[in-house]
Amino acid sequence: MNEKHRRFADLYIQSLDAIKSYQTVYPKAKHESAKVKSSLLLRNVSIAKYVKEATNRISEVANKKATDSISEEEANRLLNANKKRLILADIANGDFLLEEIYITKRGEEIKTFRKPDIFERLKAVEIDNKMTGDLAPSKVTQTDLEGKNISIQGTQVIFKVELNNSI
Repeated sequence: MNEKHRRFADLYIQSLDAIKSYQTVYPKAKHESAKVKSSLLLRNVSIAKYVKEATNRISEVANKKATDSISEEEANRLLNANKKRLILADIANGDFLLEEIYITKRGEEIKTFRKPDIFERLKAVEIDNKMTGDLAPSKVTQTDLEGKNISIQGTQVIFKVELNNSI
């Protein structure tokens, strides 16, 4: 790759405009000529490899900056799916204390803690099931196997046997 090709590639990486990049390096080139020739340059193996490596490096740097912007302490505070499921499990098991704040007529705050009631516990189970996809509806199918009807719906299997009265 010669110096003009490298300059074209660098300009293209910055602007992602092949025609303008080509016309900057070759100022006498007309628009149609720049359109065709810039396309040919981008298909050149050494230029394509150079552009790909440079864009990969730029992506890595951008990802590192994004990751570095969140401190380790902040990242630990974020709830991932496992942390959420642990909290839901504690609520469902009744091991989690819920804080309630009451305000008296005089404007005083009274904090109390209580265990979740049955409805809150069931709601925690429901949310956990939604997170994991448990109890998701499945396709309803019907099959006839030697005169026995088998219906499958959701996670429940129902067998219905038809008997012949020819005895």
